[in-house]
Amino acid sequence: MKSIDLKGIQNRKSYLIRYFYKIQEDLKDVKVPYHIMVKCADILFKYRQYNMAEDLYKKVIKTFPEAPDIAAIYYKRARLFFYYFRKL
Repeated sequence: MKSIDLKGIQNRKSYLIRYFYKIQEDLKDVKVPYHIMVKCADILFKYRQYNMAEDLYKKVIKTFPEAPDIAAIYYKRARLFFYYFRKL
């Protein structure tokens, strides 16, 4: 049975998010592909960064109106969790 390197996976995900924000910051006219934006938002969501994930999902929906409904579904999920945990 293989052992899973969770620390390595977490580091790669953190690197992906940092790189995504660096691209957005440095290259404003470069359009980040849909699937990368959704993946970054999903990673933020998994790290319980619901507010940031919600904002990124909103941006995906605005930037790619012709894209599949998956961003809208994730956006609603992020809002639900954010407001649910906020009340606790």
